[in-house]
Amino acid sequence: MNARQMRRFAVVAILPAVVCLLLSCQTQRQPTTQKESKAEKHEKVVESFSGQMTDDGGQHAESIRRFFDEFGPALESGNAQRFGDFFDMRMMLRLLKQQNMVPKAISGDEDRLVQLLNQQLAARLADPMVGISWKKCEVRRVQFIKDDTEAVVYARQWDADDVASKTRWWLLRDGDKWRAYDMEILEVSMRFSVMLGLGFKMADRNDPSVRHVPALMTAVQDGVAGEVESAIETLEQLDRAGFPPVLESLRLMMLAAFYGDELEYGEAIKTADRAMQINSDLPMIHLIYSACYNGLKEHEKAIQHADLYANLLGKDGDYYVELGDAYAGMGEKDKAIKAYQDGLADDAQCGNNVLGLMKIVPADQRDAVVQHYRVLNDADLWFLGFAEQLVKREDPDTLRILIDIHKGVMPDDENISFYEEELAELQREKPP
Repeated sequence: MNARQMRRFAVVAILPAVVCLLLSCQTQRQPTTQKESKAEKHEKVVESFSGQMTDDGGQHAESIRRFFDEFGPALESGNAQRFGDFFDMRMMLRLLKQQNMVPKAISGDEDRLVQLLNQQLAARLADPMVGISWKKCEVRRVQFIKDDTEAVVYARQWDADDVASKTRWWLLRDGDKWRAYDMEILEVSMRFSVMLGLGFKMADRNDPSVRHVPALMTAVQDGVAGEVESAIETLEQLDRAGFPPVLESLRLMMLAAFYGDELEYGEAIKTADRAMQINSDLPMIHLIYSACYNGLKEHEKAIQHADLYANLLGKDGDYYVELGDAYAGMGEKDKAIKAYQDGLADDAQCGNNVLGLMKIVPADQRDAVVQHYRVLNDADLWFLGFAEQLVKREDPDTLRILIDIHKGVMPDDENISFYEEELAELQREKPP
């Protein structure tokens, strides 16, 4: 898993924002409470993210798409008023009240609470390291609730680093204007409302683990910044923090991902097992398992976990990376090439599929790989990530191919000479 994908855990940023704030709810319009099993939820998710977009927003399709097009830049601004124009914090609080997620002992000025939460969240979600925003959004499916004034929207968004996330949003309409009142990051099955409610309960109970939440956020920031060793150290130190189950499973999942990045596959699998014992509804964890089993050359297990991921979230670029790596490791090159190509057909910015093709496509067919590489945004950053990964994995053959391709795309990149030296060192240590 690419460390940048840790942004998907940014939902934990809600917790520090709600601790010690007060809540009271008024009797006004209430959101619709829906009950669904995990199986029902994932069936809808897979349907929404498989094949062509269905949308079905009907006469409201354009206004819903406009909502997402405008909300992304609003999140980047960090402005509380703009955030509040698109996100109805008051309605989220009423949703929590309906679900008994607000302790009765908490009371206060709702207007003031909404203002404080909007200020806190607007600032946190605008953070370039752990915030949530997007430069591109694909509305996959719109499911109206009761009537056409309330909807659940399934969407895929790409952030500034072209990392794709799958989400679903709960929207309410007033005239032709939509506002969100809840959202879920589907890769980790975490809803804003759940995290907000958890924060209220932790504050109400004076949960001693609250003081460790900032350290958890620091680990996320370090991971996104590529400081994986520091992130691992912090997460290991939080082993006895006493987090509630949802946060503890998140901590363990992140730790497993970082162990995998450091090629500590056995430790990553054991840690992922611990996370699954606490919370089995973590779709992304199957990508961690799959990558680790590929690293251990247990490719059939890698395929099994890739398929488990697809059964929960649908087949996407990340799925095809692991499938392609497994087939490549099993010597089934044609299947591997098709998997990587399918991944790029799903998401041309899922760069690890390009790297997979570099490893196995014959030299006389490499022009197509070069074209895929040219399509990647910020090729210099992809080059750095790929090169570092190949040095860590001691793969001089693919590093040489990468350098040759990158020279043709960005010949003046000053990082090329550094990795040519790294390549020479690898070739001395690992001759053909």
